[in-house]
Amino acid sequence: MTSAELRDEAVKHLKKTTVGYINKKWTTPPAGTEWKQALDILAQIGAVVPPPPIGTKRGVAYMKWGNGESPPTHAVDYDSIFVGWGGVGAVGKLATRTGPYMSAVSCLEGAGWHYGVRGEDAVANGWVLKQGTRLLRNAGYTSSYIGDPGDPGYQQRWADNVITLMKGWGSEAVFIDDFYGSLSLCDGVPDKYPTRSTQRAACLAFAQYVYGRLHAEGFYVAWNCVVYEGEAGDDTGATTPPWWNMLAPYSDALCAEYWQWRDNSPSKIRKSGPEWYNNWDSWQVLPALCESLGKDFIPIHYATDPAHALYILCSTLLESPSRHSVTWIKEDGGDPWHPAYDRLPLGAALGAKVKNGNRWERQYAKGLVWVDPIAGTSGIN
Repeated sequence: MTSAELRDEAVKHLKKTTVGYINKKWTTPPAGTEWKQALDILAQIGAVVPPPPIGTKRGVAYMKWGNGESPPTHAVDYDSIFVGWGGVGAVGKLATRTGPYMSAVSCLEGAGWHYGVRGEDAVANGWVLKQGTRLLRNAGYTSSYIGDPGDPGYQQRWADNVITLMKGWGSEAVFIDDFYGSLSLCDGVPDKYPTRSTQRAACLAFAQYVYGRLHAEGFYVAWNCVVYEGEAGDDTGATTPPWWNMLAPYSDALCAEYWQWRDNSPSKIRKSGPEWYNNWDSWQVLPALCESLGKDFIPIHYATDPAHALYILCSTLLESPSRHSVTWIKEDGGDPWHPAYDRLPLGAALGAKVKNGNRWERQYAKGLVWVDPIAGTSGIN
């Protein structure tokens, strides 16, 4: 069988289980599972089993997000891939045995994937934010109430529930959504937190408490936390770095959904230019910021065009040679592997990015990464 055929065969096994790599070692698989069969196949094509010396092979791992209701091996929302190419050529830390997807503040009524605190529990305990007498809901998902991130009772219940769930599943990492530095998700202005600064303080208190609890259990914590507050700086990414600097002490990874890709923009990818859907140059600060903070950077995108996935990959590599993963979420259940990932790892960066005409370039030991943000093209030569 060819390498591609072997990888496809491994994928069949991986989709029946979860497989992962964290803290520079594979998580221990139960004997005789689909997982072991997949690893045996991946070993034949040079995957990391166990991790190789620096820069000699690539790693691949699939991970399934849990839906917050049953273990990811039984029910999932997304099939996702996380690819890392840091100093050890390892797969991203979020590619773990299980990785539940939780919302920080959305409290869904009934069963479902919002499971940090259920809506009924939040209402009963007075943890739902209000505007006057009205209980506030998530403006985009009205079946969910908005919990009070600054309430110590809400914080404790959220952490208790998630820790219990993760231990039951054998999880090692958690992705926490809806954490944008304010409560802009609300379908109104909370009386308790009427300003951005009071909302941010409440969110930061939640992060400090939850991270302390989760980290004490050895869990890896990633926040989906690009700032969208309806301000002018949202379009350029300028409103995000101040929040990330505050959040960094309480995180292992900072995630940027729709970073250099927007599903509602004309070309999908961000290019150079002042339009709200562009501003590629200013958004590039985020991976560089994570590198300086010592946190993993995870851009999340839903691109269906392979050229767009490559563009995001190359944009990331221009700024961050060691502390990042790329997440390509395929909501249609298809294989989320992208052919560009076959080129990874590229070894050490041999210098910073440089401008060459319209292109930005960065030389790695095993290839030249480039992005032309004017034309919206990219490549690894």
